[in-house]
Amino acid sequence: MDCVRTYQLIHRARERAGISIEEIAPRVGLTASEYFDLEAHPDEFIAVIAMIEARALCRKRGLRLVDVVASEVSDADLFAGHRTVQVTSPRSVFLRQRRESLGVSLAEMAFAIGFEDAAIEQIERDDLYLDTLALSWSSLAGRAS
Repeated sequence: MDCVRTYQLIHRARERAGISIEEIAPRVGLTASEYFDLEAHPDEFIAVIAMIEARALCRKRGLRLVDVVASEVSDADLFAGHRTVQVTSPRSVFLRQRRESLGVSLAEMAFAIGFEDAAIEQIERDDLYLDTLALSWSSLAGRAS
């Protein structure tokens, strides 16, 4: 199975658009070297940049953030041969399935990202709930409906 990693997807989208790193970087709030790292390192998009930058990058490249994140396969997935979740699922379903496929409990996920359990439950139940949240991590911590 040919698996396209996030950094490859981003690189291909930029090249298809015929735009340089120096041109796209400031449009998404990054320096050229930060953007270069996104295309050079497999974990940079997932582990380093802020969600606001990730969303801006996806919007500028005509990509859906959920599709980009879904394209990323963790090293554990590659080692264990886990199948990826279908991107055609609603976002809430995709997030729940992805969390479960990684063997992460709801409480572990909530703790890891600074949310309350109820917020994670709402995210996994209501496909539109994420759109109601602010992008600032400080305003997200502990927010539940």
